[in-house]
Amino acid sequence: ILLSRNGPAQDLEELKRGAVVGTSSMRRMAQLLRARPDLEVKSLRGNLQTRLRKLNSGDYDAIVMAEAGLQRMALDLDFVRLNDEDVVQYYVPPQGFKLISDSWLDIPSAGNLTDFPHEKSLDLLRRAISWCGKKKTIVLDFFGGSGSTGHAALTLGHAFILFESAAYFDSVLLPRFLRYAYSADWKEGKPRSRNTGLGIFIKYIGIESYEDALDNISFQPADDQKMLELDDYVLSYLLDFETKHSETLLNVAKLDSPFDYKLRRHGKDQPLSVDLPETFNYLIGLHVTSRTVHDNKGARYLVYRGKADGRETVILWRATRGWGKKEFEADLDFVTKHKLTEGAEDVFVNTDSFIEGARSLDPVFKRRMFNEE
Repeated sequence: ILLSRNGPAQDLEELKRGAVVGTSSMRRMAQLLRARPDLEVKSLRGNLQTRLRKLNSGDYDAIVMAEAGLQRMALDLDFVRLNDEDVVQYYVPPQGFKLISDSWLDIPSAGNLTDFPHEKSLDLLRRAISWCGKKKTIVLDFFGGSGSTGHAALTLGHAFILFESAAYFDSVLLPRFLRYAYSADWKEGKPRSRNTGLGIFIKYIGIESYEDALDNISFQPADDQKMLELDDYVLSYLLDFETKHSETLLNVAKLDSPFDYKLRRHGKDQPLSVDLPETFNYLIGLHVTSRTVHDNKGARYLVYRGKADGRETVILWRATRGWGKKEFEADLDFVTKHKLTEGAEDVFVNTDSFIEGARSLDPVFKRRMFNEE
């Protein structure tokens, strides 16, 4: 077996001109010089560790080791080396279905696609994921980090779910997927080839933190109500009544303008838009089959179709603030004309409607939010 400092050499032609090659066999010396007269062939002595140390130290560009000797050690090796602690490491390719140790010498352990300090390499994660089989699946990583697991899963044709709580979700993880969705090859922050990316659909969900919830509680006491001491009873009373319109507790009155719902974020100056339609989908367990947007003379209609509890379900969202009888009648005409609820067993609409068979999602939303069913 011919080993070089760069890994296993498949052919003598891979060695540079004048390379120094070590071997303990006179016969192999003659064979090497006959095949490559330009090589400098030197005698190599010592045990396995000693020979590898000489190779790694630069005394030789490559060494020849007897495969029969390695086989007597009950090892089926393509490559061996010493690490920095003088421990022998063995590489076994995955197609051999035999793992000697956890040392994979043919692939890097760290990645370099982001500035994340502990980024894993795509090759490493591709190999680990590929061991799970070729069937399309969902790869789950509770420590998303720089997103390497999701990136590797996508290149293998799998879907993924990542969890991350730190600030670098916005600065590292999400920008990485947006870049590689557009182009597969980047250099110095610029795409080297356009429209060659992964072509993916990304959905990410931000969960309101405890501090966010506190920031969004708004106390609105009546003018003639006395402010009492905040003992346990009074605090419960205030949260039940004075905070009933807090956005964090879902202000149902604002569902007449569902696309403008916002929450304050702890430590942030600007409020964050909240996706109420997606939130409601999760609350009722809707398996979405389609999401369409329609325009009715400047009024936006967002329509979801799918199944919830095994029933064909349609959910209609539109801004109804200031609507009267005339607008609700026009709403009915538009929904009927475009057959937006056709074939549905359950129809939900925000606020109210004249649509036959439809029911308001507002009380359902509130009950599901606080598990009151």
